Amino acid sequence: MIIKGIATKERQKLMRNCRLIDLLVRLLQTPLQGAIDLTHLTRVFKGAYDVLYTYMIGNSRKNALYFAKYIDFFQTQITVKVGDIGLNVAQMIVELIRDNRKIVDRITQDQIEMFVGLLRQNKVKVDFVLRLQ
Repeated sequence: MIIKGIATKERQKLMRNCRLIDLLVRLLQTPLQGAIDLTHLTRVFKGAYDVLYTYMIGNSRKNALYFAKYIDFFQTQITVKVGDIGLNVAQMIVELIRDNRKIVDRITQDQIEMFVGLLRQNKVKVDFVLRLQ
């Protein structure tokens, strides 16, 4: 997807058309709790999130809109604390909404309140949380 530090839209389009993004999301829907080899599964999840993040940094509006259909699922994954997976998800969501008005407009008030609640729960500075509201 990235050649010499530059995102290649053709490769990202190929990933979308081959439904690799859908397959990665289905993989990420596998429950972590109760996994026999949690360490291995966590590495697989982190790798999948890295691929999805790389997919997102291509600055393709069409790819971002395609990817946005999974924002509800990724929102539930932010709270996963195993192997810092939640941080990978948060990074990916930030990249998804960066400079993309159509996707920002799709974010509901409930989703914003959930993000603010997570910030409060993780004891982020109060003035930062107030700026988000």
